[in-house]
Amino acid sequence: LDVSADYFYSGSDSRNETSTQRENILPDSRFFTESNSSSYNDNNNHSANLGFDIEVDSTFLININPSFRYSKNTSEFRRDEQSRDESSVITNQSNTSSFVKSIGKDFSNDIDVTKRFGNKGAYLKLNVSNEYNTNESDDFLASTTNIFGDTPEDIIRDQYTDGDRTLKGFYAKATYRLPLKAKELFLDFEYSYRNDKNENVRSTYDFDETTQDYDFSNKNELLSTDFQYINKRSTPSLRLSYKKDKLNISFKSSYVFRTLENKDFLETLLRPNASLKRDFEAVELSSNFYYRFSPKASMSIGYSLDNSPPQLSQLQPFQDVSDPLNIVTGNPELEPTNNHRIYANYHAFDFQKGQGFFGYLNANIRNNQVVSNTIIDEDLKRETTYANVDGGYNLNASLHYNKTVKIDTVRTFKYRIGMSSSVNKAINFNNGEKYASYNTSLTPRASVTFNWKKVLELRPSYRLSFNRNRFDLDAFDNQEFLSHTVGLRTTTFVPKKFEWRNDINYRYNPNVADGFQKSSWSWNSTLAYSILKDQGTITLKAFDLLNQNTNARRVATSNYIQDTQSTVLQRYFMLSFSWKFNSLGQKGKTGGPGDFIIMH
Repeated sequence: LDVSADYFYSGSDSRNETSTQRENILPDSRFFTESNSSSYNDNNNHSANLGFDIEVDSTFLININPSFRYSKNTSEFRRDEQSRDESSVITNQSNTSSFVKSIGKDFSNDIDVTKRFGNKGAYLKLNVSNEYNTNESDDFLASTTNIFGDTPEDIIRDQYTDGDRTLKGFYAKATYRLPLKAKELFLDFEYSYRNDKNENVRSTYDFDETTQDYDFSNKNELLSTDFQYINKRSTPSLRLSYKKDKLNISFKSSYVFRTLENKDFLETLLRPNASLKRDFEAVELSSNFYYRFSPKASMSIGYSLDNSPPQLSQLQPFQDVSDPLNIVTGNPELEPTNNHRIYANYHAFDFQKGQGFFGYLNANIRNNQVVSNTIIDEDLKRETTYANVDGGYNLNASLHYNKTVKIDTVRTFKYRIGMSSSVNKAINFNNGEKYASYNTSLTPRASVTFNWKKVLELRPSYRLSFNRNRFDLDAFDNQEFLSHTVGLRTTTFVPKKFEWRNDINYRYNPNVADGFQKSSWSWNSTLAYSILKDQGTITLKAFDLLNQNTNARRVATSNYIQDTQSTVLQRYFMLSFSWKFNSLGQKGKTGGPGDFIIMH
């Protein structure tokens, strides 16, 4: 019997300010949105885990792993947003502030039972796991929305929402392995069952100016919810595998029976027919091929077909009007998304020569992909639903090569070159019009490392990122973006017992809008000194010495071009002490290794 236990606590508080400018692209026009937001989050988390490994005999093993988690979070959020048309006339604006307190309690348990039969590789394995998670929240929201134009409207909200979410999950899986040829060829019979039940209750109450309190006797039905979402999945599977020497092959076929059920306990005249139940069946496949040419080189190829159901918010025919400028309605006719994936990689590395090569190729083809379909009216209000589309795919490839050259017994020279690229086709809607977008990216990189043993190490590097977007709609302009990153890492090991590390990077992004920072220098430096016969280390770290760390970035899609800049952690200093006290006991017996670290 082996028993293990751990307890972990984490606490953090963070502040963030974000400024965003977005150019929204429509088939026949464009409009612009600007937003500024600030947030504060205070998070406290406790977790504890237990582990029990029970070896009944040499063929029978039981593993039990319960886990507990408690979290308490507080968040404050404010946002101001404006939308302007092509003539820079304000069409709508909104101001939102919220204060949320939440408490989460989570429990999960995982039990594995494994029994081996004979010496040919046969076994029976049972796995049962469950989870029970709850989250209670108090949400205070105040917002003002002004819609201008021909039909002006002012929407003012001051509300309190009592939230209660619960997840009850159960999973069971049984696997029996039948050896067709001892220790080489196996047939696995597998059956799995999963049942997840999500309950989401949100009771919203409006502020009463007369009583100067929230009217708890009159629930706002339009903004309240009481949903129960059930996801059941039953999957029988067969898997054939072969493993011998340098070759490893496997094929797996599964048939999925899935039931999605949504119950709306607040179903009224405002949202009739919000409850639904859908049954899905699908085939899932996977295959893998691995071959080792030598101890220095290997390759693998694989294919898989899987399916994923729509999310509850995408499926349920409930109109979410919590944001008056962004109304979202689900589509109960959605089908699961099928994803075909093919991958191949080759790896070769010679440790003696310090020479290596790695190549990777991955392709994903998406059918019945769930995408958003948004209609924007003349007041720039958005109404969104969801639809299935075919034809999306993405391809990723990368090649990397490195080589080490020995100058003499103490000095070496290493260079690394690499290239990664991707091609992505996405099918989307723009104000109800279906279109395709193509994104191509290319990222070459190179670095050189000079190492003088116990004296110094230098590593300059360079990376170029190129992105191009093109569309099959005449209203959309093709776009190209380019960014550069130059880096230098240095390490010195003199005088003795001292170690000085520097990490310097220069980033240049010329594509962001005016008013956003286009370039920045980043310099991190660390000075370490060894004490206690090299078992202890005192370290002083300086992060962002030049105080130029920035978070400006540009994101371009078929529907918009967005520039964002937000708060990042800037210059700070950290002093730390670490002590490695693993040692040898009497007669060479090894004591338990451990580290004691204090950071300030």
